[in-house]
Amino acid sequence: MAKKLIAHVSIRDAGGALHSLAPGDEVPEWAEDRLTNEDLFAPAAADETPAPEAPEPDPAPEAPAAADKTPDFTKPAPRAGRRRTKDA
Repeated sequence: MAKKLIAHVSIRDAGGALHSLAPGDEVPEWAEDRLTNEDLFAPAAADETPAPEAPEPDPAPEAPAAADKTPDFTKPAPRAGRRRTKDA
């Protein structure tokens, strides 16, 4: 039975060509002896027994919308009054 990966792996074959394998891919026979880290493979029991589905959590109640204090840049800015000096 071919082993399945649980991590991304890049490995070179005998000819030097680089191969990339993704989680869930079955390891080719030529690569089995080159991959020595057992943490790369899924446990055998995980392949046979499907994981139980977790119940969906209750949706959180929506928080009341906070007052929007961001300025509205689509409106023209209020004009500031010109300061007048006594000399003018």
